[in-house]
Amino acid sequence: MRQNLIFNSLLNYSKKWGLLYNRYAATDASGLAPTGWRVPTAIDMSTLVTFVGNPNTAGGKLKETGTIHWNNPNTGATDDYGFSVFGTGCRGSTGFFFGIGEYVYLMVQSGMAYRVFAYNSSTIELNVGNNNEGNNVRCLRDTDPGTLIITDYDGNNYDVLHLGNQYWLKQDLKTTHYNDGTLIPNVTDTSTWSTLTTGAFCAYNNDLSNI
Repeated sequence: MRQNLIFNSLLNYSKKWGLLYNRYAATDASGLAPTGWRVPTAIDMSTLVTFVGNPNTAGGKLKETGTIHWNNPNTGATDDYGFSVFGTGCRGSTGFFFGIGEYVYLMVQSGMAYRVFAYNSSTIELNVGNNNEGNNVRCLRDTDPGTLIITDYDGNNYDVLHLGNQYWLKQDLKTTHYNDGTLIPNVTDTSTWSTLTTGAFCAYNNDLSNI
């Protein structure tokens, strides 16, 4: 109930969300990221953490400030680089949603691990997860794309953020197609989600108006 109260109270929250993807979608050969971009590896995320400082403070430096999209106290949030992650929550491997306003789990494509940001910590943690967890995806590349805005297959636009020797999309991915045009299934049923062995996406609380 507490999570639903937070969800319903944040009028503008949904306008910033991306979709949640399982790891099968993130690693599908058809390509989840826009052409020329990729879902980050654990090494990519470690490079980002090193650039902004260290794991004890990097979470705060990459989090959106304030408590519009994070629960109190949003510990250590300074958003020094405009990365602006916020508490989008996730879908657990059993198919249930949780963590809105409290956590964001950024997908890492290898090793069943995720980078976790929390409302009550300035750290960023590498967390072992499950292929059936549904998490947000931030894409990156190593070379200048030559433009400040990237468009995915569905026509969604993303701002480009230059951090060190990396170029990140500032917004979480929200495409419903792989970049070869193949449709990604939107799986809403809880039990079906928990037994998937292929790529899928969902919106938080299975509400597509939240993207």
